[in-house]
Amino acid sequence: MGHVSRSTVTVCWILVIVVLLMSSCNGARSMQPFKGKPLKQSSGYFFGFLPRAMPIPPSGPSRQHNSIGFDQSHN
Repeated sequence: MGHVSRSTVTVCWILVIVVLLMSSCNGARSMQPFKGKPLKQSSGYFFGFLPRAMPIPPSGPSRQHNSIGFDQSHN
């Protein structure tokens, strides 16, 4: 086998260390994303965990809010 450069050996060691640390890391993904199991009666919830999205009304001013200027211009 030929001469292997020092940088190649260093990169290989770093790769081995990263692979070993990834498996013991708490941030590694597991097969089950949620720790608890969803309840059967919670059908109104997304995957049994999160509430379903509710439509949000537009945030513009209402007619009652603008009635002061509107009433004065038509009198």
